[in-house]
This record gives sequence, C-alpha cells and structure tokens, in this order.
Amino acid sequence: EILQIYNAQIRGMYNYYKLAKNVSVLNKFYYHMKYSMYKTFANKYKTSINKITNKYCENGVFTVTYSTKKGVQKSMLYSEGFTCNTKIKANESYDLLVNEQKNKGETSLIDRLKATTCEWCGKTNIPLEMHHIRRIKDLKGKAKWEKWMIGRRRKTVALCHECHRDLHNGKLD
Repeated sequence: EILQIYNAQIRGMYNYYKLAKNVSVLNKFYYHMKYSMYKTFANKYKTSINKITNKYCENGVFTVTYSTKKGVQKSMLYSEGFTCNTKIKANESYDLLVNEQKNKGETSLIDRLKATTCEWCGKTNIPLEMHHIRRIKDLKGKAKWEKWMIGRRRKTVALCHECHRDLHNGKLD
C-alpha cells in the first residue's frame, strides 16, 4: 500500500508536468519522494534505511514482493525517468485522479465505528462491536486476524456480531 501511494503521487506529478520543457527538474522531487518512502518503510519495520534498501532493491529498483490468490506479485517503484512529451495521443486521457484514499485505513476509532462496516467480512450498515487486546506483542500471529492486527499495528478491530462471536469461539479463520 505504501509503495502504491508513492507511485501514484510520483506518476501524478509527472503526468501533470510532462508537457513542460523543463520536466527533468522532477528528478529532485523523485529523489525526495524515494527517500521519504525509504524512511517510511524503515520506520514501519523499526530498522534503518540501509537495511530496507538492501532487502527490497532488486537490480537497483525498489521492489516489493507479495503473494496473492493469483500467485506471487511484484510492485516496483517508478523508475522510468522524466522526459518531455509534447506529443499527445488521441486516445490517451489526461488528468485522471488516482484514488489513493482506498489504500488509507481509517485510524480514528470514532471514524471506524461511524463507517458501520465490519473490518473482517465487509458487511455494511450493521451495528459494530470492538474487539480489543491489551498488547500487540500478546498476539501469537498464527490466526489470520492476529496477523492482520499485527500488520496494521492495531489493538482494536471493528467487527459485526457474528464475526466477533466467531473470533471468541476460535472460528474466525
């Protein structure tokens, strides 16, 4: 999610300025965005920027590998450069806004409750119950919901009544 947000911002800025003659000045912007992303990853995993770049860089390009239902996927940081493009293609659409809000989770407890959406099954317009743990380090990380909470670094999760009951009965996964 973090990498997709940074890519969206870099590509959006480039798409806006790619008709300009001096679009190459975006290299400085790219440098700052790249190291900001490195710092974000380093802070998330409580490590250094050097260790993050050693872990995630493949052939000089920052690459995050993740598994999905379709198999292993790779997401790479934008590295195509910033060149002036004065030729406009007839079928190409410009100024499309990227929806980066879909990748940002609501962090406020009140906002999560107001959403009336179960964070596990996705049911909407239902009353929610909050499941709370004392410490994140108490989670073992064996169940999917535990891994989800550890990954998000959250001590609370908003669940519908059925999911909350299943969680306490050990049947949520």
